[in-house]
Amino acid sequence: MINYVLITAHPDDESMFFLPTLFNLIKHCNTDDTFHILCLSNGNYDGIGYIREKELLKAIMVISDRIHLTVVLNEKLQDGPNQTWHQDAIVNEIRSKVQYLHGDLVLITFDEGGISNHPNHIDTCTGTTKFFEEQSRTNSDSNLQLWKLKTIYNPLQKYVIIFEIVFRLAKFLLATFVLTKSKKEQNWKTFFMFHPILTWRAMKMHHSQFVWYRRLFVLFSCYSYWNDLCIHEMKKYEVKKNH
Repeated sequence: MINYVLITAHPDDESMFFLPTLFNLIKHCNTDDTFHILCLSNGNYDGIGYIREKELLKAIMVISDRIHLTVVLNEKLQDGPNQTWHQDAIVNEIRSKVQYLHGDLVLITFDEGGISNHPNHIDTCTGTTKFFEEQSRTNSDSNLQLWKLKTIYNPLQKYVIIFEIVFRLAKFLLATFVLTKSKKEQNWKTFFMFHPILTWRAMKMHHSQFVWYRRLFVLFSCYSYWNDLCIHEMKKYEVKKNH
């Protein structure tokens, strides 16, 4: 049994960035696997957090009825580009979420670039990483992984998907016929999804946020079609620390 917990910063993160991961995990999962979204704020930057909570619930129902949703209301985790989120508050919220989950645990979140360099995204990564490292040191018996969604900095790779497809095809051919994959490359997982209607429907539920530039993002962003995630395993972390 595997418990997948997606840790996001705001309502709509799950639909804008992580949908290929959610789609594939749910599609190919075992019947006893569980799926959770822990949203660390209700997106109250514009004072409509209560509306965005309802929109998030509607979006989740579009994606899958197997997802368990938790929206955090914590004064130390307030939505906003000028807000600094406290790592200990994030650690406590994650611990509260996962303490009653039995079986293997996979945490999924942003990487250090936060996809768009949003401070709340970056703090989400930092706090989740702190929880993962603390668990690695104190709970060696559990099977825990941390998956971080790769930030794409090159605008061509991020928004011109045909460019990225050609790049990936060339990389695949080189790896197959010329080069051997390094250990670093083997610690990556990629999920593909060509289902633009699902992405559009999920984001449409976030009506208050579905302005024109987010509509373009949904259509052209690579995050609507694939996710690259760096895999961190607890046992590998422990070996590294012991040396």
